[in-house]
Amino acid sequence: MAQLLLHYLSESEVIKMNRLTITIPVKDNDKVDLPELHAKARAFLVKACGAFSSIAVHGQWEDPTDNQLYYDNSIRYEVLVAATLDILYPLTKLVKEEGKQKCVLLTSEEVNVECQ
Repeated sequence: MAQLLLHYLSESEVIKMNRLTITIPVKDNDKVDLPELHAKARAFLVKACGAFSSIAVHGQWEDPTDNQLYYDNSIRYEVLVAATLDILYPLTKLVKEEGKQKCVLLTSEEVNVECQ
């Protein structure tokens, strides 16, 4: 389990961490709200990573078979951890099953965190 890194240092220190994100739709593909899935996601992220940030995101895409435009609203959750994307795989499985998703967007980026 990853732990939130908190440092109380007398001098500045730069720590390399991973910024991981997972984007979860607000509704499934049948337009059913997913509040329970988001509650489980928040609980998972706090337990596995210690904390998270979130932001609403809006998407649009076109179906190439009929040129129909589709829209969705999602929540992007972000964590800073020493761990890799593997830590989010149990949540990815949950999103696919309970959110009826074929794919789940995950990102990973190494970042520098300055602590003082």
